[in-house]
Amino acid sequence: MLVTALDRSYIDTMDCPELCGMRATADILASHRATGEFDPSLWWVFLLSGEPHGCLLLTRCPEQRTLELVYLGLSPQLRGQGLSRAALWMGMQAAKPSCLGWNVACAVDLRNAPALKLYGRLGFRSFSERTAMVRVIGSSR
Repeated sequence: MLVTALDRSYIDTMDCPELCGMRATADILASHRATGEFDPSLWWVFLLSGEPHGCLLLTRCPEQRTLELVYLGLSPQLRGQGLSRAALWMGMQAAKPSCLGWNVACAVDLRNAPALKLYGRLGFRSFSERTAMVRVIGSSR
């Protein structure tokens, strides 16, 4: 279900769209699971008519006293309805008892205006910027 939810959330994504299709979704999911301390109670799949159309993946990183937003994505059918805000708020509340006083951190593409607006409304503040770079091996450029 998670692989399907991820695949559907990647459709017309504004978060690093250049990376779509570069790795198998199952490999991406394994990478998400390896971040911090995996706790399935902090992972949710969002359904539309019984089908997976998005997900929220949070993980605890106790060494940094950080709850990491590993991934939040919705299919085009669920976007623009305030569901991301509700989902993230729900996730932070669920993690609160074990993460009281911790930071919540995430990485987001600076071109992803809807995500930046969402995180700003929930009190997130920018603390670092990085440049993502990719090159296809064998290409002339």
